[in-house]
Amino acid sequence: MLVSVTEYAKLYNKDTSVIRRHCINGKFKTAKKIGNSWVIDDKEPYIENSRNRKKNKGL
Repeated sequence: MLVSVTEYAKLYNKDTSVIRRHCINGKFKTAKKIGNSWVIDDKEPYIENSRNRKKNKGL
């Protein structure tokens, strides 16, 4: 089911602006812009990029 960027951000405990930026940059396969709003399939997993994973692991 398609959900708004706000709903998707709440599902994955992320900031809305980060999710919107990923939509703009094409990092989500299911992201679509409808009018002025982005929507994403709620089943698409949020994947951290390698830079963030290294920071979170303390490397």
